[in-house]
Amino acid sequence: MIPPELLAHYPKALVAVAVVFWIVYLAWARKRGLLGRPILLFVSVIGATPAIHVGLVWARVIAEKYLRFERPTLALPCAVAVAFVAHRLLSLSARQGKVRRALTEALLGASAIAAALAVIGTEIGKPLDRLAVIIAVDRSRSIDLVPDADGRIQKELRVAELGMRDDDRIGTIAFASEATIEDPLRPRSQLPAPQKAELGRDSTDVGAAIRRALAEVPSDSAARIVLLSDGVSTRGDTIEATAAAVAANVPVDVVPLDQRDVPDVRVVAVRMPSRANEGEPLQMRVVTSSTEEAEVE
Repeated sequence: MIPPELLAHYPKALVAVAVVFWIVYLAWARKRGLLGRPILLFVSVIGATPAIHVGLVWARVIAEKYLRFERPTLALPCAVAVAFVAHRLLSLSARQGKVRRALTEALLGASAIAAALAVIGTEIGKPLDRLAVIIAVDRSRSIDLVPDADGRIQKELRVAELGMRDDDRIGTIAFASEATIEDPLRPRSQLPAPQKAELGRDSTDVGAAIRRALAEVPSDSAARIVLLSDGVSTRGDTIEATAAAVAANVPVDVVPLDQRDVPDVRVVAVRMPSRANEGEPLQMRVVTSSTEEAEVE
């Protein structure tokens, strides 16, 4: 597992490696004669611009304001495809006239760039001013020890909606041994879904809740994760999931649900006959011990 302090620098390191590969590519392209064909060089540079933008945003060198991509993971393959088209156009016959060859390069290069931008899903608009609030609610069995847990959760949901604007959205994720969507992202003017998710309640995976919340973050808005839990995580890697949220620049707020104090009750002995006939009723005696007076159910 990568330590969180190193994981935070991973995006910048990857961008640095990409810059090195870009420099090597330009040196190789120079030997192939690409620098002597300004139209093809321009096509290669424009084709790589989305990948460069995605890398700089991911490394948090620049902010994603006006230019956004719906499918940023396809930016690098599209850049490679545009560069391949540019290099294929280098083999155009030298017997063609300069004007005809330049027009062919410009039209085919523009077509390749337009196709790449369409595949990536380029969007140019206003700066991101919409917020998506994703509430992760702990539904594990330990929440039963929280006094009025359902009331506390509903109260926190109402508080979260109070500060929202009309364009903001809110959604709920339920988690225990796994995480699932309970209420998809919706405007605050829309009523929440009435159903509750069915989950295995025997363990608590806070890391799974954070990762699922990150997967639900829309690309056209900023996001914030609010975690409602007693903090008793019994499985998964919470630190790694939190580091992923930090790398994605998504804040994680925690609202603790404190459990009520319960006496420490333990079983001291269990006594019953060692043998019995089939159908014969047995008398079993259980001896318990407690630090204070308590009822045992």
